Amino acid sequence: MGIHDEFWDKKQIKRLAGGYVANKKRHDQIISYINKSSKHLPRKGAVLNIGIGNGNIEEILLSKNYVVCSLDPSWNAVTILSEKLGLSNDLIKAGSVEKIPFDSDSFDFVVMSEVIEHLEDGVLHNGLKEVRRVLKSDGVLVGTVPCNEDLSRETFSCPVCQQSFHRVGHVKSYIPETLRELLSSYFKVEKCHRFLGMHLNWKGYLQHQWNDLPFKIIRLFKPNVRALHQREFSIFFTSRKIM
Repeated sequence: MGIHDEFWDKKQIKRLAGGYVANKKRHDQIISYINKSSKHLPRKGAVLNIGIGNGNIEEILLSKNYVVCSLDPSWNAVTILSEKLGLSNDLIKAGSVEKIPFDSDSFDFVVMSEVIEHLEDGVLHNGLKEVRRVLKSDGVLVGTVPCNEDLSRETFSCPVCQQSFHRVGHVKSYIPETLRELLSSYFKVEKCHRFLGMHLNWKGYLQHQWNDLPFKIIRLFKPNVRALHQREFSIFFTSRKIM
């Protein structure tokens, strides 16, 4: 395991131990969509979460009686979450999105929250093909990515290997239009829009609204203008598998 892999492994374990509430609003958006979309199913749906994060998605969906499976590249994180939630080895697995270790046509929903921006082009396209394979007919890929992120602001040089790397491992930046174009090669895109993806208390929310006020006025004339503080915006997307 290289130094960067060790760093991400430790970070993932820390998230599982500490809860990492910053993802809560994004997760709530995803779970709300799954709940609403499951009403037409004869039973609770089967969900695959790719990139387990803090385990929040698994925990909530299990409490609502969904069939939940998980995939993550960190073996240590998979072990911790399986023990925490009592998931068997056939439901939670370590592996790559390029070769998803689950059967074809297995899931009503596949979740990729804050995952796509970490994937290089080759891995990403192979991964989306695999997601399409494991989704049932009419199944849905649902997730989030950071919106219009300036990667250079969070890129640093490693003091050990001298290589440049993004602080949290992002390699691609998306706006709704570019993400929609990517997903439409494999799915029918249904939703692809910006939303405030960070969890803020009431003080943070009021501060955000105040900071954004001048830009709201500007956006009446130039809709795509964004302020620097709006890096916390995410894109929420849903894409359906059409045979």
